[in-house]
Amino acid sequence: MPYGVYGAWLVIDFRLMWFSFILSISISLVIIALFIRNKGWHEYLTLFLAISTIVFLLILVVLNVFFGHAIIISRDFFPLG
Repeated sequence: MPYGVYGAWLVIDFRLMWFSFILSISISLVIIALFIRNKGWHEYLTLFLAISTIVFLLILVVLNVFFGHAIIISRDFFPLG
């Protein structure tokens, strides 16, 4: 192994990730239903993917920074070399 390579043990809270995923899908569907009209199916799909990804990332940041409850936590960080 080359010098400077590190590994980590990660802990993922799947209940919170599932909740955040469902919440981001719901919010993006509501936004599209309320504000977007008369578009092609590919534009609806693109908007859905973009909005749901942005909302999911915002939920991740809000939970981690403001509430201190992270979805992904690094428990151990160690050199592999």
